[in-house]
Amino acid sequence: MKNNAKDLVILSLFTAIIALMTFTPLGYIPWIVKITLIQIPVIVGSVLLGPGKGAFLGFVFGLTSLINNTINPGATSFLFVPWYSLKPEVKTSWLSLIICFVPRILTGIVPYYAAKFLKRRSKLTKLAVLWIIGIVLFHLIIRLLKGYLSGTSYIIAFHLALIIFILLVYVLTKSKRGDVTYAVTGAIGAFTNTIFFLLFTWLIFGKGDAFTANGVVGKSFMDFLIGIVTINGCLEIIASMFCVSAILMAIKKR
Repeated sequence: MKNNAKDLVILSLFTAIIALMTFTPLGYIPWIVKITLIQIPVIVGSVLLGPGKGAFLGFVFGLTSLINNTINPGATSFLFVPWYSLKPEVKTSWLSLIICFVPRILTGIVPYYAAKFLKRRSKLTKLAVLWIIGIVLFHLIIRLLKGYLSGTSYIIAFHLALIIFILLVYVLTKSKRGDVTYAVTGAIGAFTNTIFFLLFTWLIFGKGDAFTANGVVGKSFMDFLIGIVTINGCLEIIASMFCVSAILMAIKKR
């Protein structure tokens, strides 16, 4: 009974943190597609409280995203709310609610099982998971670079992205903060949100003629979106790796 009450208090606390982050600059960093940091309390809550309460936090994340994109719409808000459109010719769909909620709910479920799985595995396995995530993101970045760069510029950008990724993994591996389980769990949580967002966006909106970024980038909408979200996703994964690790390690010590 005492544990249940404690979990409800922690759940309420994380719900309040998500609400606070939503309506302050702490949760969304403005850009073409907003860089999201709200997945961090969702991931931490999932690991601490389990998949059920983690799914609830993910639902709250989706709900606050729905409200935020309604009262403060941006260029891609139609992907989250069916009653907003950037242009009259862009067709919206009630299926956008799937994009708004499902990736966020999964972000509250997957980290619990990821942490449970990783705790029993070797450091090499954990780093292998991290490398797989990095390779997928690296592939998407290179696809983006190929579309906009060529020749020497592409080669420089390619190697720069590779060096940054290798340095990131090296710093994480050599960290003295302890087990890398929580860092990899944070990366998996943020990656879950990013990859399912892209998947559902492609399934629901990716084939329409209306989705062409005319006068914006000269590319198809999905190429444009994949590029922006991939960059955002990399930043969100890096932030989640270090923040989730720091928070959970601090809680573990206490």
